[in-house]
Amino acid sequence: MSITPVFLTKTTRAILATGCAVLGTAPLGAQQSPPLPRAQIAATVADNAVKFTTVQSSVSAYPMVRIEVPVTALNNAKLLEDKTSIVPNKDWVDKIKVTLTIAYPVSAKAKASGARDVAAYAFYSASSTILTMQRNTKGSVFFYLPGEVIKREQLASTPEGYIVEIEVDGKAQPAILSRKLKTPKEENGFREMAGQALFKTAGVLLPQYHVPDDRRPSSPALIREDSTRQ
Repeated sequence: MSITPVFLTKTTRAILATGCAVLGTAPLGAQQSPPLPRAQIAATVADNAVKFTTVQSSVSAYPMVRIEVPVTALNNAKLLEDKTSIVPNKDWVDKIKVTLTIAYPVSAKAKASGARDVAAYAFYSASSTILTMQRNTKGSVFFYLPGEVIKREQLASTPEGYIVEIEVDGKAQPAILSRKLKTPKEENGFREMAGQALFKTAGVLLPQYHVPDDRRPSSPALIREDSTRQ
């Protein structure tokens, strides 16, 4: 993926913070540290396990893209930090927040439509929080990209790249990157460009509880983020 890092001015950093606040997600962070052993991780997503499927839904006049992010619960985050912590059940992992950020290349036809500010990539992001999962079990969360957006922007069925960010009980876990983000330069470029662009598409990528889908596989119980904000 040929994404060149972009210099972040003070204005850009302000836009990044504003966009993430609207999305209800944390700003995409810096380059991740080397992989941690599983014993030190609360939850993870297997490399290259994110799936993109075209589906029909009553909330969209056109086929949507359903994105499945399979999560594995490993360890209680509070106990990893302090073994004396009091938790509801040490064999359960609580509040697993999954934030997906994806980038689609903008088609030549969309660029030629007359809009002068159409960039090379369109970025979308959304979050879902799993209420709780038993240790060493797997469960998926799902996101949906509306068909109207796909048709209007003439997007491909799969993105150019993605990053999955995970927080467990508010504690950040190692991020998962798509195969096309091969180098630190490409990862950093993705993060910087996303930071500048996400405010334009806030709310477009939908968590699963906004989309009826009879064929969606079962998933763990989710916390409705939109109903918990004050």
